[in-house]
Amino acid sequence: KLLDSMKLDFDYLSGVNHGDTVQFKVTNVGKIRHEFSIGSEEEQKKHRTMMRQMPNMVHEDDNSVTVEPGETKSIVWHFNGDENIVFACNIPGHTEAGMIERKSLH
Repeated sequence: KLLDSMKLDFDYLSGVNHGDTVQFKVTNVGKIRHEFSIGSEEEQKKHRTMMRQMPNMVHEDDNSVTVEPGETKSIVWHFNGDENIVFACNIPGHTEAGMIERKSLH
């Protein structure tokens, strides 16, 4: 879930391992627009920089979706490559307020 308290609330994340494929159903339970993005630390930093330049950008990509209040969207992600994955909302100010989660894969 995406929360206006600037938190990402995962029902299930602890059991995810390298090589797993997961369908994330992302619901914005807040009253403002949020984004759900998956990638490496470097990819998230680049995305955050781009979002600062174009803060109203809307995403429907393989690794990032914009989710309006009350809306649910899905991303299917295969965990391979990077051992450290970052989940974030890169709308300006949201990551800085704590809307980021890091996961180390085994």
